[in-house]
Amino acid sequence: MQLIKKIFFLFSIAISIIIVREFISLYNDLRSIDEYWGYAFLIFVAFVLIYFVIIPLIKTLAIPRSFSPTKNLDEIEAIYLKRLKRFQKNKHLIEYDFNCSKTNEEKYKDSILILQARVMALRQRYISKVFYSTAVSQNGFLDAIIILSASINLVKEIFITYNGRVSNKDLFGIGRKIYTAMAIGGSEGVEYASDEIFASLASDGMKSIPFIDKIMGSIGDGFVNAMLVTRISFITEYYCHKVYISSDKDLRPSFRVVYDTAKLITGDVRERIKIALKNIAVEKKENFAKYAFNPVAYVMDMANKINGGKPGDENKGKKTISEAMETVTNKIEYGFEKITGIFKKIKFP
Repeated sequence: MQLIKKIFFLFSIAISIIIVREFISLYNDLRSIDEYWGYAFLIFVAFVLIYFVIIPLIKTLAIPRSFSPTKNLDEIEAIYLKRLKRFQKNKHLIEYDFNCSKTNEEKYKDSILILQARVMALRQRYISKVFYSTAVSQNGFLDAIIILSASINLVKEIFITYNGRVSNKDLFGIGRKIYTAMAIGGSEGVEYASDEIFASLASDGMKSIPFIDKIMGSIGDGFVNAMLVTRISFITEYYCHKVYISSDKDLRPSFRVVYDTAKLITGDVRERIKIALKNIAVEKKENFAKYAFNPVAYVMDMANKINGGKPGDENKGKKTISEAMETVTNKIEYGFEKITGIFKKIKFP
């Protein structure tokens, strides 16, 4: 086991070097255009790291420690009492009657169902943004920054929703998983998973589309990154609501849970992309001039114009795709303005 940990540690360092290389490459590209673009990029990265990583991390550490699953069956009832006492001060549970005749276990399960619905709304907002943003960024460093900031802020919001956080030791464990997700998402390794994950999007007719490999690779990147953040969100929530665990494996969501959740959250835009690809396959060749300039952005633009999904969801889906489109065409200026909106605290009705 120690050998495996050492190998994984060295692997993580190697991936980190790749991410740093992506950062230097992007900086040099912008600096070659104009020296001030390079400076603007450094300021932007510093702003993102301070505002969306360091400050949320400090706020997370300031949240009172209150959740820690037990492996001792004799401690279950005491944990119910402790958590129910804290839940009585939770703003999301104000309308729940904690003085009802139900048992502590029943009260606890009722409370968890309410809080899980809140967390699902958070998960949907953050993960959909990760999918759209990393699908169009086409840069490992930007992907790593998006995953890191989204994961830390999502973890913080989950702790706030449950009115408490885990111990420093458990928080460090979650932090390692965030680093792993950032490293994987920031590398090129996710591209190998895109073919299988998005095989349902492609058909024989689409294989003739120019740059289809690049398009499918970018979409695959976005989906795998969404799965990585989804997994972190479930692990964090398991720490918050599980009372008894037989082993640490109980805190790890299954691949099926993670995959199905990410697939559900990104389902609307994937259907739009599928329709857009079919339309591109039958387009006249003169339309490919704009397409060849940025095929991923072009597909997103076409998907933005397609009506679909559930009634009432059209504007929501199209707005998110539009934001991703603007991120592609103006990464620095638009990103600095819009990234503040990605991680704003959600106001629930």
